[in-house]
Amino acid sequence: MFYDERIEFERGRIARNGILLATLWALLCGALRWVNVFLNIEGTRAFPKSHYYLPVYFEATVLLLGIACLVAGALCGRGTQQDERTAATRAAFWSRAGRYMLYGTLGAFALLYPLSLCVTTNINYAAIDTAQVALNLFLLLAAYLAFAFKERDIYFNYAAQETPHYGRAVLKSIGRLALLLLGCLGLSFCGAALGEVLLHSSRTPRILLLCLLLWSLILLMTAATYAIFSALERLSYLKRHVLSGATFIALLLVILLRAAYTTAEALLANSGATMTDQLIALNYFAWLPLAAGFWFVLFLIYFYHEYRESGRDRPARVGYLLILGAEVLGGTLDFLLSALQMIYLPRLAFEHDLALLFGEINLWLQGLTYLVFLAGFLLLIVGPVRRDLTGRGHLAVAGLLSAVALGVEIFLYTQIDAVTLLLVSGALTLLRYLYLLIFLKHAAKKLDYSKGVC
Repeated sequence: MFYDERIEFERGRIARNGILLATLWALLCGALRWVNVFLNIEGTRAFPKSHYYLPVYFEATVLLLGIACLVAGALCGRGTQQDERTAATRAAFWSRAGRYMLYGTLGAFALLYPLSLCVTTNINYAAIDTAQVALNLFLLLAAYLAFAFKERDIYFNYAAQETPHYGRAVLKSIGRLALLLLGCLGLSFCGAALGEVLLHSSRTPRILLLCLLLWSLILLMTAATYAIFSALERLSYLKRHVLSGATFIALLLVILLRAAYTTAEALLANSGATMTDQLIALNYFAWLPLAAGFWFVLFLIYFYHEYRESGRDRPARVGYLLILGAEVLGGTLDFLLSALQMIYLPRLAFEHDLALLFGEINLWLQGLTYLVFLAGFLLLIVGPVRRDLTGRGHLAVAGLLSAVALGVEIFLYTQIDAVTLLLVSGALTLLRYLYLLIFLKHAAKKLDYSKGVC
């Protein structure tokens, strides 16, 4: 097997940081959801009170796993002479610990998610469930891993890069991933069976069907994401162009997902259904913008790092970091604020001042995230324009798109219904992605031509 000491050392550091990130996430989400149950458990009679804390067991398991790995890592090699062999041993330990942490987190989610569904976990009827916590954790970790590997100029599939059958190696990895998720599905079925035996749940058939659909969707999206990620790595490794075509294929897939979601919004807006039914129906398509957002993050990471190799460009770098922060950190803060809001949800109907406070916080957070994204979008356009890769008229087009989008968010927010607002905002997002694809492809073509790349 291919081995490189620097790569193994960096992989160990990335695994250690990933474990720390997962531990902090479990601590924050676990604390918020525990308080949510604690404050809203009075008056429940269907199950013993201890059963209502079942959803928080997922965060508790991840937290304990993370603490155990971090403590063991701190003790690894302690008391021995600190040399290259010790550093290699610790790097190997962190790599193994990262895998164990991943398997343990997946297993905990697979087993505890159906158990949490066996009880009436939404005590205040809007609590964030275990699937949302786990999904946001996995997306956060995946975004960090993609960013960290590219920043350190190493490849997730580095062992397969030198083989003549890279595609076959990727397919084998997807096959192993499918087997792993099939095992998770089996654990979920065991969890549902335990709920039937221990909690006497009457919802077991629905839970089994929900678990089957959930893991099928996870397999589909994970396999697609891994295939895109592997293609980006391969084109980046071969360096056939200054900017690889796979980068733009990733953005094209983002556009297709956004287009599918916008179409669903348009059909629902014209369906004549009630507002509540439209919003409930949109929840079934919520994975589309989520996947589009994550694939857009992959696009940003690989596009910018390939673009950076062509020369120094501070505006584009700042713009890239702003958009990445808006997509990842903004989404993370929004999720944690939603979890915090759920704690006070029963009081919001009676305490007008509290409802206004949360409304203002939400608006400020959304507005700030959106402004950061638009600022990054403009700077991402400014960089190639300053390098004379495109005409200055693009600044006017980008400014117009940003002004219209900001106007929709500010002036139409209280003037139109929620589904129509989502439709208009989604259409503008789709238009911005399309423009970005055309603009960057034009800039890349001129950059390739100037460097004599065919």
